[in-house]
Amino acid sequence: MQKDQNTSILFIAGLSGAGKSTVSRMLEDLGWLTLHHIPVASMPGLLSTHHDIDPAIQIAFVLSTRHQAFIDDFHTYWSQLHTEGYEPKLLFIDCESTILEQRYIETQRRHPQHADLETALEREQTILAPIKRLHTHYIDTSRLKPRELQRWVAKNFEQSTDVSQVVELLSFGFKHGLPPEADLCIDVRFLKNPYYDLALRPYSGQDRAVQEYVSADEAYAPFVENLKNWLTSILPQLLKKNKPYTTIAIGCTGGQHRSVTCVEALAGWLPEMLAEQLPNTSIRVTTKHRNMKSR
Repeated sequence: MQKDQNTSILFIAGLSGAGKSTVSRMLEDLGWLTLHHIPVASMPGLLSTHHDIDPAIQIAFVLSTRHQAFIDDFHTYWSQLHTEGYEPKLLFIDCESTILEQRYIETQRRHPQHADLETALEREQTILAPIKRLHTHYIDTSRLKPRELQRWVAKNFEQSTDVSQVVELLSFGFKHGLPPEADLCIDVRFLKNPYYDLALRPYSGQDRAVQEYVSADEAYAPFVENLKNWLTSILPQLLKKNKPYTTIAIGCTGGQHRSVTCVEALAGWLPEMLAEQLPNTSIRVTTKHRNMKSR
């Protein structure tokens, strides 16, 4: 098949029970054609057929990786696509073994490796290791809520002709885990922590008293100024790639005070900067405080 820049090719691999079928349905909602458990030998013909029907086809193959022979054949095809000038993507969906065990117990399903559960999980991880090394996209679904997974899939695989883009400013707490959707991640734990002021502890970075406390730190003003300069330099370049969603995550320890303060400080400035740097692009700036507790 002759290469077409408009053709999007995605392979989906991962551990059984990690969410391949769920991601497949999400991709279908975004307009992708998803094909399941296709032998490698049949992939070129199917790709060619669907390309003839729609040159701008977005096609995703959900891989059946139960046997070593399939892995070997897929490596050959993966190399062939690159030789022909394509840029295929491979999404690897991972999950912690303890979570997978829990899911299988709850659903009372048998693992495709047809062994006791612990052995089956270990065997599958070994078989999939060569495929995992090829990934261009990676997601661990162990602790993701369905809506978080859906948003991650949309951010990475939605292809829209609409020029509208969304930039999200996200505050979070490191003790609650890194946000998997983050494109840029900034650590502000070096700033003085209002948590240790008992009068401020119940409040958040949306409250003036907390904002004044954080901004009084002598490191705060130069940090914010440098951060704005850095974002002015890098963010427009990221958005020129036409990504529909871009997430800037700012984290402190608990996600209540310092990170929220910094997100609120950027929220008023960022739309103006983007309007000046990218005047012909429609960009919406949103804020989200993932771990902030309401009083």
